[in-house]
Amino acid sequence: MLPLALITVLLASDAWVYADAQRHTDSGRPVEMSIGSVRIDTPVLWTLGCLLLWIVFLPLYITQRTHASPTRWLRATKDLPSDSFSREPSDKCGDRPPAPRFTAI
Repeated sequence: MLPLALITVLLASDAWVYADAQRHTDSGRPVEMSIGSVRIDTPVLWTLGCLLLWIVFLPLYITQRTHASPTRWLRATKDLPSDSFSREPSDKCGDRPPAPRFTAI
């Protein structure tokens, strides 16, 4: 029973890798990775890698897909006014303290 559950988890995660990589490719931001002359940049190659060496390729895919996507921070701040990131002191938040200065001992 345990081997069947493990195989189900592996195949489900491989199907997710393919679908997610395809979605990234269709949106113009493919998930890519290069190791020397080996380049992994298609959903099929990511899925084959996960099928053959799941313990290596699934973490690599998850790491590389974050580089292909806009960060959540950027998505969360897209509705803020453009002057929200001004470095000038504002009456709303007061003056910023000076940056710490470090000296060599």
